[in-house]
Amino acid sequence: MTRTRLETNFVRLLEQCKTIANNGKHTEWRFEKYITTLEEQLIELKKSPMQPQKDVLDDYTKSVAFLKGLTITEKLPSVTDKVVASQFLSPCSSPYGDTVSKEIRHKVSAQYSNQVRDELLTSKQPLANESISTEKNQEFENPTSTLRQRKTELLSTIKPSATSAHTQDFDGVISSEQQTQEEITKNLLSMAKTMKEQTMAANSIIRQDLITLEKSNVLAEENQANLHTQTQKLQERSGFCTRCWVWLFLLLVCMSFIAMIVFMRMFKKKKTS
Repeated sequence: MTRTRLETNFVRLLEQCKTIANNGKHTEWRFEKYITTLEEQLIELKKSPMQPQKDVLDDYTKSVAFLKGLTITEKLPSVTDKVVASQFLSPCSSPYGDTVSKEIRHKVSAQYSNQVRDELLTSKQPLANESISTEKNQEFENPTSTLRQRKTELLSTIKPSATSAHTQDFDGVISSEQQTQEEITKNLLSMAKTMKEQTMAANSIIRQDLITLEKSNVLAEENQANLHTQTQKLQERSGFCTRCWVWLFLLLVCMSFIAMIVFMRMFKKKKTS
């Protein structure tokens, strides 16, 4: 089936959006405008009298929803929410496999994971800077002065509270990240279990189909052999019947000839004087 002009423009814009997202430029403002245009063209395509087949239209819808999910994920406030949302992005599953959408999903997930790691490292950096600055002050101060002792006491009272606050923040980030990772792990395990069950069911169905095909092949071979045998028998019988009819007609002709001769002998024509 040939594509209409509307469908051709839609496919070109869809491929361009996938290229932009694959290059990591899905955060630009024009990408969101392209997605809005894709949604409008998809609505017009569904209303068109020459719309494509149902499975192709479903693939178009899933691709647009996947690209729109990228923009929605990018607008989330925290990086951990982006990581969780990126795990639920489902690319189009066409019969030939949409490798570009899968590649985009992997790149986005890796990008958000790196952002979470950088955020954890930056939250840990102030603690190290504070300890380094404290050691430098202790090296350059006079150890015999009373001012240094007072300052040391003051730092000893301030430092634990600041350290404990940063430690609590760091522990909170770590715990939230662990919870997020646990949720992602649970989701991945459930998805893997579902895929395994579906694969086993498909394998059992395929095995049953193969057994049915083997039985059908054996039955077809048996029927072909029986048909060949019956054909030979029919040819033999038809030849025999033909020969019987020929001999029967020859016998009838002979009997008719003999009867005619006997009749002529019995009823001879009388001689006239």
